[in-house]
Amino acid sequence: MTRLKIDIESKLNAVSQLGMTVHSACEAFGLPEEMRFRIQTAVVEAASNAVRHAYDHAPDQAVTFTMEIHEGRVELEVIDSGKPMPPQQAEVLRHGSNVLDFDETDIEALPEGGLGLEIIHRSMDNVNYTSNNGINRIHMMTTAREEEETART
Repeated sequence: MTRLKIDIESKLNAVSQLGMTVHSACEAFGLPEEMRFRIQTAVVEAASNAVRHAYDHAPDQAVTFTMEIHEGRVELEVIDSGKPMPPQQAEVLRHGSNVLDFDETDIEALPEGGLGLEIIHRSMDNVNYTSNNGINRIHMMTTAREEEETART
């Protein structure tokens, strides 16, 4: 198992830097390109949600990212100690929603929120959210998808 842990400040520019670092680490670990993109996207969405929603953009708070690479799977966590995610949003994160199923030609039908949670859900194979004793965790797991393995060979 290979493990990476990064702590960042609760600032959006730190989230951007985290995304670039995660992508580079995934590349160094030899993960397929599309898998690297999915991981980077999910991590950036989860960390930016911590900054924007859990901390309401308050600076000098900590967001912790961990990545563990096991044989055949990658496990990720984004951890904060801000406001917990409302239960309805946690369910969207775990089970998905139809927020991305809209008619893009109908401006009135464009969704106003929840896109990031759905992007995380669709990018990963399994997503879970817990909030205990003031610590919020988004745990994500993914494996290389068949098309990613095919593109790799």
